[in-house]
Amino acid sequence: MDKADRRERPRYPVSAAAEAVEPRSNMRLTGRATDLGTGGCYVDTISPFPVGTAIRVRLFSERHCFQTRAMVTYSLTGMGMGLSFYEISPDQSASLHDWVTELSGETMPHSEREFEGAFTPERRVAKSANLREIVSEMVGLLQQKRLITETEADDLRQKLSE
Repeated sequence: MDKADRRERPRYPVSAAAEAVEPRSNMRLTGRATDLGTGGCYVDTISPFPVGTAIRVRLFSERHCFQTRAMVTYSLTGMGMGLSFYEISPDQSASLHDWVTELSGETMPHSEREFEGAFTPERRVAKSANLREIVSEMVGLLQQKRLITETEADDLRQKLSE
């Protein structure tokens, strides 16, 4: 088993919504994009465009949006179509690269990167001390309301100080 096989599967959706428009007729269709890569993707749709059709495509998920021109390279009515991207602007190319890198598991989603840095060791210690105070106060309230005995309250406070 190589390193890629051991990598944890992404915990976020690996498909996206897709909108495709044929510019000459302005015909529009929607579907789900899968198998996203830097060169293209597959779009599940009941009425795909024919092979060779040049389209504008927009793919989007909760965290990403990408749009470019694409060529239909595979088409099967009732199933979907394969797209090959072309004429990708530099900013869209960067967006697509980030998205594909995230899907491959090489980087974590931006929101998870922010979350990961939010709890430095100092912050975790402060948060832990604050939680102990809160739990200690709750133990006191439970004892005052006679929901736990004095012995039970002392035992809980002892565990908190360990």
